[in-house]
Amino acid sequence: MVALLDYLLAAGTCIAAIHAYTYGRWLKTNNNRTGAVGVIVLAVGGVALALYKVIFAK
Repeated sequence: MVALLDYLLAAGTCIAAIHAYTYGRWLKTNNNRTGAVGVIVLAVGGVALALYKVIFAK
């Protein structure tokens, strides 16, 4: 059974990922492509793990 805390964790992670994505875009516009890719990969990974926990929690 998924607890309310798991949903709050997923929501907080999505909000943080939005911030990380905009920071990654800013990095890319300032010619730091490697940093932008790293930040976006971390953001997507965090959202994926949070949603995995919500969907497949037992």
